[in-house]
Formats: sequence, C-alpha cells, structure tokens
Amino acid sequence: MESFEEMVLKTVDDTISELGPSARAALIYHLEKKGLRLNEVPNDPKKFETVLKDMFGPASEIIFSLILKRIAERLGVNPPTERSFTARLERLRKEYEAKFVNR
Repeated sequence: MESFEEMVLKTVDDTISELGPSARAALIYHLEKKGLRLNEVPNDPKKFETVLKDMFGPASEIIFSLILKRIAERLGVNPPTERSFTARLERLRKEYEAKFVNR
C-alpha cells in the first residue's frame, strides 16, 4: 500500500488534471507563486486550501470534496464531515493510520 502522502498527492494531481491541462498548469503556477509545490500539498494542506480558496472562492469546495471523496473511497470509509479541507484530510489520515499503520 502506498503511503498516505503518496495517496493524497496522486489524488490531488488526478483531480486537478480533470480540469484540463491549461487549468492544471495555471493552478500549479499559482501554488508555486505562493511557495507551494504540488508534491508539498500532502504535508501543507492548509496552504493548499488557502491558495485554492483565493483562486476559486466558494467553488474551491467542489475540488476539495472530490479529492476527499476519492481518498475516502480508496480507504473504504465515508467522506469526513469536518468544516475545513485540512481538518477533513487529517480525519482521513487518522483512518489511514488506523487501517494500515496501527494494526
């Protein structure tokens, strides 16, 4: 099984890729402009959340929900319901650890 960070990175990249190559490139450009590389997203989800909210406003929740839903599906759990993307991702990290690390 891949690490949680690898799962998050792959899911984030797959999800933003669905926006199309130009939108993906623009999003990565803005992340990097704000000091966050795509491969750093799993370790700094708060910055990712902030950048996407700045770019997309309330519509960023659509992207967050897709990412979190896909990770939850891969873990075989229900998507978390906490308010922020960062809190929901942390909940999924705990689910991952309970399933694969703390056996």
